[in-house]
Amino acid sequence: MKNKNIVITGTTDGIGYALASQLIKQKTNLICINRSSEKADKFHEDLDTSNVKFLDLITDLALLDEAKCIEMVNEIVKDFNEIHGIVLNASILGSMKPIKDIDEGEWRKVFEINIHANFLLIKYLMPLLSSKSKAKIILLSSGVADIGRAYWGAYSASKFALKGLAEILADECTQSNMQIISFNPGATNTKMRTQAYPSEDPTSIASPDETASYLVHILSEDFESPKIHLSKSDLKI
Repeated sequence: MKNKNIVITGTTDGIGYALASQLIKQKTNLICINRSSEKADKFHEDLDTSNVKFLDLITDLALLDEAKCIEMVNEIVKDFNEIHGIVLNASILGSMKPIKDIDEGEWRKVFEINIHANFLLIKYLMPLLSSKSKAKIILLSSGVADIGRAYWGAYSASKFALKGLAEILADECTQSNMQIISFNPGATNTKMRTQAYPSEDPTSIASPDETASYLVHILSEDFESPKIHLSKSDLKI
């Protein structure tokens, strides 16, 4: 992964933070898209980014529009000739409650972040993907994108939509070197997991570092898969 240019959303904690940390150790150049500038600054305090090219892009994905995407692309091309991978990690859970009790504004916000922002990022970042290497677009899925479950509401519905987006995109890219992957990270000790399962023992599930190692493997130049939808059980690392 040395000298590759990778875009990641949501790197200030959880899986995104662990992934960025591991890639930095491999001297991968990063373009990180986050909502909080304070948390992004803390990221730099915690990790040594001096040996890689690093670009922070601060934006609220709930408010992302085409003008902001164009602005971000213009920032990226100042320092990066091309990108080799996109990891669409950022998402929000929303409330765990019956559909009839979910506020419309909250439903819209979950879809704005989990689906609409990812659509826009793919649309505007795809032209920057390298045509010479096996570029990857990885969308983080979920177990509740396979089977609908009570009280998972907007989150589950948005992840179903994300899997559909991955399938459509993969079918459109069959004649290119690009690979589209929908990756289900499984149970991982993150703030979102604690929000969904507050009584769960966090030591009984994977750490963000463990899960991130699978993403590093998928991003590697020699990784190929005939499948679009992957989980850890599909991979040997």
